[in-house]
Amino acid sequence: MTRHDVGKVAARRTPSLFGRKSENSRVEASPRREGVVISSQVLGNFRKPWSVDRLRGQAANTREGPVDERSGGRLHTAVVAIGQPRRAEDWGRTVCTACRDALDGVDSVGLVLHSTGFLVDLVGCSDSLAEQAEDAQIVVGEGPGPSAYSTGTVVRATAGSDAFEPWPMLAHEAARLGVGAVIALPLRVGGLRIGRLDLYRRQPGGLSTEVETDAMLLAELISYTLIEDFALREPGADPLATTHRDVNIATGMIAAQRGISLEEAFLRLRAFAFAAERSLPEVARGVLERRVDLDGATE
Repeated sequence: MTRHDVGKVAARRTPSLFGRKSENSRVEASPRREGVVISSQVLGNFRKPWSVDRLRGQAANTREGPVDERSGGRLHTAVVAIGQPRRAEDWGRTVCTACRDALDGVDSVGLVLHSTGFLVDLVGCSDSLAEQAEDAQIVVGEGPGPSAYSTGTVVRATAGSDAFEPWPMLAHEAARLGVGAVIALPLRVGGLRIGRLDLYRRQPGGLSTEVETDAMLLAELISYTLIEDFALREPGADPLATTHRDVNIATGMIAAQRGISLEEAFLRLRAFAFAAERSLPEVARGVLERRVDLDGATE
């Protein structure tokens, strides 16, 4: 399979921005890939009756009892981390680390946003396992995470079963990285999908019902927090800090140099990373430093 073929496969398998839109909503992708612009009318619909503050209060109220005692108060710590300023460079990593520590049986966590077409942005990871696993899913364009985003439902996959069969290009990478199981939760508010929260286990098997319920609540909190953040962002304000800054800049550079769309530029970046068996950030840095030519020439 050539790089071009890989790119076409990835494009077909990666969902479009947010799925369906209601007639009275305005959802646009920023041309600089800085996130999502949502009208104040849509924000008003989200905040009545389900506001971020109400969800945080609900979390605080439910974690004062035996549930938070079970996690040693770590669920409250995760809720606090989610509420911290999203412009901080380490917000994504802090949230992922807090979620990992709060959820018994979870070894690693990744937070990913989906943007226009098949553009994807890695907001943060708790550790190197999540970084490598997320890079693999983004490069091949398939896996439990993308499936959770496209379907809007929780997707579970565990090693030693046929659960990874729908994603043959990812199965090898999962085994190589030592991923025993993945529980991918969509980030969504109603029918509006914005990304996913991926939970990784080194051992095969799922999570308990109680822990998965806690994970769903954290994913919901993240979803509402980011939606409100996007909607209230002032024009020209700093974008949400992500770990894929070099990837974003390289994508824009390729698009400008070749006169192609951001989607096609990102697709070419992914195809090169797949063919060269290198991580997406590594390839992006090579492009920025003029060491990598996507047509195949490297120094």
